[in-house]
Amino acid sequence: MKLWRNLSIIWKLNLLIVTISVAVLFFATIGFVVQYRSEFEKTMVLEVEALAEVIGFSSAPALLFDDRAAATQSLAALGAKKHVVAACIYDRSGALFCAFTPRNVRQDIPVSPSPDDEHYFDAGHLHLFRKIKINNDTIGTMYIRHDLQQVTQERDRYMAIAGIIFIVCIVIIMGLSFLFQNIISKPILLLLQAVEKITREKDYSVRVEKKYGDEVGTLIDGFNEMIHEIQYRDLHLEKQVEQRTAELQAVNTSLTEEMHERSLVELERGKLIVELTTALSDVKTLSGLLPICCACKKIRDDKGYWRQIETYLQEHSNAAFSHGICPACAKELYPDYYNDELNKVE
Repeated sequence: MKLWRNLSIIWKLNLLIVTISVAVLFFATIGFVVQYRSEFEKTMVLEVEALAEVIGFSSAPALLFDDRAAATQSLAALGAKKHVVAACIYDRSGALFCAFTPRNVRQDIPVSPSPDDEHYFDAGHLHLFRKIKINNDTIGTMYIRHDLQQVTQERDRYMAIAGIIFIVCIVIIMGLSFLFQNIISKPILLLLQAVEKITREKDYSVRVEKKYGDEVGTLIDGFNEMIHEIQYRDLHLEKQVEQRTAELQAVNTSLTEEMHERSLVELERGKLIVELTTALSDVKTLSGLLPICCACKKIRDDKGYWRQIETYLQEHSNAAFSHGICPACAKELYPDYYNDELNKVE
């Protein structure tokens, strides 16, 4: 059953067609053989019955005159019939009057005749009883035993002919099944190839051509419509993705520029902070009350030492000093030099 499920649809259709055809041919052949045998047996019965009528009619005078030799001579005519294996005549009382066996072969003869005209078949023989009458008066009974060899031969011949016809029909059916199954299997195989191509290449532009208006054609229409819908959604989704990607790229560019600007601002701010920190570190301030001598102008530091004012300021600030002399001091300390310089100026 697993093998059947895994078979290709081509082989499934071919096997179904061939199996059904074989079954129909087989039962039809059996029916024809049985019918032929029945008809042949009926024909045989009619022939043997006619033979019994003829022999009985020719033996009637011998029965009337109790002439057994003449009756035996009439029965001897059956020797020309090779399939008659035994025959006999019974008188009016049912006693055996005379008998015949071809080639003097001993045969079992029924002791008494059948009360009615009848025939029956047993294993290999036809048994027939017919009344011998003159003017509707029964004067005896005719019995003939006929073999069925002819029936067997005709059956074998008919079976051989039927077998040849059966084989020829099977070959023709197989050829036609492979030819006509394409009507069903080919569209399905094309549909399968389209599915495989779409799965493998993601190509949703593939379409299957519809050739028939049956259920397979309806299936192909549904498949094409489904693929069209998928293709439309795929294209629409791609456009949406492209649009969203462009928007995100624009936002990303804007954010990048803004971050760059902020980094520049932060960098400038850092530089400014460094410069301010450096400036603040360089600034030294003087605050509070400074004790200074009113005469020599020395300043007393925190340790109680009196120091020159320029030395103190240099230590507590970034100020530097260059020495000179003011005009008042120059006049007071260096009057000669002051007067010479003054004259030069004038």
